[in-house]
Amino acid sequence: MSDVPTVSVVVPTCGRPHDLAECLDAIERLDPRPLEVIVVDSAPRDTKTRELAAQRGVRYVSEVRAGAARARNRGAQAARGDIVAFTDDDAVPEPGWLAALLPEFDDPRVALVTGFVAPPRAEEDTKDAALAELYELSGFTGLGSERIVLDRDTPDWFPRANFRPFGIAPNLAIRRSALERWEGFDVRLGPGTPVPGHEEQRAFHELIELGYRIVYQPAARVVHPSSPRTPAALQRRALLRMQASSAYLMLLLCEEPRHRREVFAHMFGKLRPANGAEHNPVPLARWRRIAARLSGLLLYFRARAGSRSS
Repeated sequence: MSDVPTVSVVVPTCGRPHDLAECLDAIERLDPRPLEVIVVDSAPRDTKTRELAAQRGVRYVSEVRAGAARARNRGAQAARGDIVAFTDDDAVPEPGWLAALLPEFDDPRVALVTGFVAPPRAEEDTKDAALAELYELSGFTGLGSERIVLDRDTPDWFPRANFRPFGIAPNLAIRRSALERWEGFDVRLGPGTPVPGHEEQRAFHELIELGYRIVYQPAARVVHPSSPRTPAALQRRALLRMQASSAYLMLLLCEEPRHRREVFAHMFGKLRPANGAEHNPVPLARWRRIAARLSGLLLYFRARAGSRSS
């Protein structure tokens, strides 16, 4: 792009006006400032979010059907900016968030850019091996400090986009013109659906299949102060992510037959302990891990009953 693109920031929310207020505070400190901020009220039960949006002077959109993916799609449909940047209502973008994301869109093939999502109290908590791995299992860490670019010319793009950390929804931006070719986030996946995650990986996969390029830019930072902070809460989140991962593997097996060899390779690699012994510093019983994986396979078939339309 020769000119600086305009940006719409979309914030899905569901009954958390206090968290949303803190997120909007952070968005007001962004430099550059976005063209607009759109708050998407997911399955609203009262008028508190509408009232807060009016007080802050941001656009309010209601999505009557539950699900974070539906809310993001609804916000993208309403957006007027060249770039649609997404964050969550309990996330706090750093002031330079957009400044780090936007230069990546100078490449016309780039459709999506993600950034680093910092866990709460990361510096202290991740010194503990068990908590550090729980944070990684919960989706907060593992992204690394190196910029990553993936497209169909990347030899191992499929496992890197689908199975390795590349970014999550509280820190993600998409070129609006790409949204005209892409169906949007898969509404069968993510918070508020039977499969509580992996809508981001599905987006990465589908955009690459369409011929686009995606980028992980670690300088674009968002923090998540309302995320789980106790070992018990992190354990619950980690188990949910295991369920979601198994459901996503089943989705790929059923719906991406060209990539079944790579899916099976990933599955068998997970089953094979490193160095002949299971690496398990996290206080999660083996039977709980197995139960989460198996129950996750069934979640996919529940999700198939859902509609892909947004």
